[in-house]
Amino acid sequence: MKEIFLETRLEASPSRIWAEVNRPQLLRYVARPLVMVKPHDPSAVAERWHSRVYVVGLYLFGVLPFGRQVIGLSRPVAARRAGRAAISAG
Repeated sequence: MKEIFLETRLEASPSRIWAEVNRPQLLRYVARPLVMVKPHDPSAVAERWHSRVYVVGLYLFGVLPFGRQVIGLSRPVAARRAGRAAISAG
C-alpha cells in the first residue's frame, strides 16, 4: 500500500488553529457549495464539537439527499492533556 503525506503550513498560532478545528462551522465551510451538512442527531450542533457521536445528513448542492455520515469524536485523557483529539468518520 502506498502512503501519501500532506503538509500544510498555516499562518496562525497552534491555539488559534485548534480553536477553529473544534468548530462545526469549519466542516460546513469546507464542504460547501457541493455538499450541505445538516445535523440529525443531535438535531442541532453546538458552537464547538464535543466528545460524542454525531449523525449528519448530506445534501448535494443543499437539496438532493445522498446519505448520512456518522462522526465520532473522542478525546482520550492523554490527548486532552496535550490539547488533541481523535476523530473518526464511519
